[in-house]
Amino acid sequence: MTGMKPIQGYHLITPDDLHWRPSNLMKIPNADFLERTGSENLAARLWRLPPKSANTLHKHIRNPVTVYILVFLHDVVEDKNVPLLEIEQIWGGEIARKLDLLSKEVLGVKKANYSLDPVFEDEDCSVVKGGDRTHNVSSMVGVFKRARLERYVKETIDEFFPRLKKARRRFPDQEAVFEAIKLELANQLSLIGHLLDGYTPETT
Repeated sequence: MTGMKPIQGYHLITPDDLHWRPSNLMKIPNADFLERTGSENLAARLWRLPPKSANTLHKHIRNPVTVYILVFLHDVVEDKNVPLLEIEQIWGGEIARKLDLLSKEVLGVKKANYSLDPVFEDEDCSVVKGGDRTHNVSSMVGVFKRARLERYVKETIDEFFPRLKKARRRFPDQEAVFEAIKLELANQLSLIGHLLDGYTPETT
């Protein structure tokens, strides 16, 4: 099987690149565009959820379009060194500000003051970060070495669960979203415990 050739550099999508269509009382971009641009599994998986399925959380997200734009772009600042100024020029100041919150480093320089607290104090970034961690945890078995895997598990329990709880209380309109993220994470961590001999993560 021959894989697709990796794209060198980056091409930052613009609002005009997205073909909007109605779905579950919200507008979401054409899923085919995600495949062609390699927008990561997180966005593609969320996009393919059937309308009105048990997994669909669209109606519980207060700002669904903003959240999905952040899902598409959440890694470009860290992984592709896209300047925040360029994002602001294309997507606006609010999106750039939220991506700044989500990014641990900018233009290859790690932030000395990066913290998860401001991320989970934002109603949109908290959903994106929780969803991103869910994707990380669900795809790391067989990819990460054991030490790194156990570190991710511990970090999820110590750093993410308490903040998800606070976000659920801070943004009650999105309670179902945070509860679903927490339960998905707990299930994944339990599964990891069964896969790794002699390792049982404490998720409660």
